[in-house]
Amino acid sequence: MALVQDISDWDKSLFDYSISMISLENIFLFEKHSNKISINKDKSKIYKTWSTDRRKSDLFWLSFSLGVECLFKAVLIKHKSIQLEKKNIDNRMSHLKIEANKSIYQALYSIIPTSRKNEFLSETLINNKIDYLYQIKTPTLDQIRTKYLSILKTLIFQ
Repeated sequence: MALVQDISDWDKSLFDYSISMISLENIFLFEKHSNKISINKDKSKIYKTWSTDRRKSDLFWLSFSLGVECLFKAVLIKHKSIQLEKKNIDNRMSHLKIEANKSIYQALYSIIPTSRKNEFLSETLINNKIDYLYQIKTPTLDQIRTKYLSILKTLIFQ
């Protein structure tokens, strides 16, 4: 049984997720009224987080970089400035070896994206022949840096 997921507000979902990831350890703070991210002025909190536990520091940087990537994608999607492509993974289901997990994967891989309120996303899904949510390919942080940096600078500093 296929599920239909409306991704019309994907930019807002990515934005909210990015803010939660960036501000996870309260090192960076999000000011909602001005839409600004700033460094927490309490330097002892930052030092304590980074110096006492290496794993916690690594998790912070992982969360922060994921948050930045999602934030950039949210901005690019909102301003219709990103290329979303179709992943080429049609044979993925045939490679599953454990029968017990097949139903889980089939459920995950049967989500059909639609976009009722966002013309840009709707056209992207149709033009790229994207039938399932897992087929959506977004650029990585490095690809965003090399391909979309000038666009981001224009959008952020306008």
